[in-house]
Amino acid sequence: MLLVFCFLIIFSILWTEENKTKFIANLSVTTGIFSGIKISFGNANITDNRSSETTINYKADLEVTFKPQMHGENSLHNIYLQWNRFYNPYRTKSFLILKGGVFWLEMGDWFGGSDKKSTFTLPIISIGYGYSFKLNEESFIRPSMDLGIQGNIINIELSYFFNL
Repeated sequence: MLLVFCFLIIFSILWTEENKTKFIANLSVTTGIFSGIKISFGNANITDNRSSETTINYKADLEVTFKPQMHGENSLHNIYLQWNRFYNPYRTKSFLILKGGVFWLEMGDWFGGSDKKSTFTLPIISIGYGYSFKLNEESFIRPSMDLGIQGNIINIELSYFFNL
């Protein structure tokens, strides 16, 4: 996990440009079938009449809720690219969300006959909508929802974005 976290930071810093671009970070809690915590790093591109954010995200789900008679621990991880499109240069009000990446589920044995874990990997392709409230010049609170092929099909999220 530490390696993934370090990769996200280094990639985001190298990706950020100096021309009207800001390095941003995000901490979020998510809910749905799987609830979890998300961290992300990326950049915000700002033009005269619109803005967008591109972030690399890692989400670890806290509890996998469908555990019928499973033995062992279960975990769900997501790593994906997210693009938020705003219709103003202030990164406030309504925004469009597009996601693409991969999630993998590590599960214990369904019937208890083995200690071996099974791993399933599937793509993430999602579209959604959010609303951004500006707290101050450097931070935002954003409720959002997206729908698509992902670990929890419908994802509801409350994010805290800030500039670094």
